Amino acid sequence: IAAPLHAEDGLTALEVQRMVFNDDIDGALLAAQTAFAKAPSAPMGRLLQDLLAKTGKEKERGSIILESHPEPLRQGLAARIRAPKQAASALAALLKKEGAPPCFRLDLALARLAAGKPSAARAEAESYTEALPQVAEGHLVLGRVLRAQKKLKNARQAFEEALALEPGHPEATSALLELDEDMDAALAEQMLATALRLYPNNASVRFAHSEHQIRLGELEEATKTLLAALELRSDLALVHTRLSEVWRLRREYKKSGEAAAQALKVDSITMALRVRALRSSGFA
Repeated sequence: IAAPLHAEDGLTALEVQRMVFNDDIDGALLAAQTAFAKAPSAPMGRLLQDLLAKTGKEKERGSIILESHPEPLRQGLAARIRAPKQAASALAALLKKEGAPPCFRLDLALARLAAGKPSAARAEAESYTEALPQVAEGHLVLGRVLRAQKKLKNARQAFEEALALEPGHPEATSALLELDEDMDAALAEQMLATALRLYPNNASVRFAHSEHQIRLGELEEATKTLLAALELRSDLALVHTRLSEVWRLRREYKKSGEAAAQALKVDSITMALRVRALRSSGFA
């Protein structure tokens, strides 16, 4: 991280991580809570959730992100996927209010993107990164928008910038590996090793690791990795679905069916879309 995420207290996510590496869990938890209370951010929020999990405070972990936002934004975020246009309008109105946290602009960018307005989404993301170039989350969102616009070279640069600012960033690591499927295996493994070391309890990192293992033909190892991801987050339909596909490739058809049923239970819409894609490609 090139500069503190929270200038008022000088604390960065990386500095909190160093406290964790030095086994100062209580100190890291207090530092993360203080920083997050002063200026909520996604990187510090992820760290805080991991630390709460380490200390057995599951109730606080489950509510920490939502409780950091005012009720109108909570409603807007919850509705973003189901009604992105309305969410975008609500977020735009919130941003006009004095003192609105800058991170709302990233939520607005994602809402614009979900509403099918990538140009407007890009404008919001670029506005954020110009104002706060030291925050990895802004480059991540910008990368997602650029990827949606098929500007893959620029998207890759944005994801790389996010990783330079926050080494091991789970979503940036996953996005970059997904974008560049022909990446050198050694480089991919180095990126994954960093992400797994810094975010061992992050399911998206585990999923990205499984995708890499599948590309290498390591199906047994990929199965173990997917199961580990589900131990962390059992509510992710995509992980259940990918596990079903891996079991199928291993000719474990009963287990494949069980995983598919679990995916359907978690998210029927995601599963239906996945099955349709598989059928169109001749795999189902």
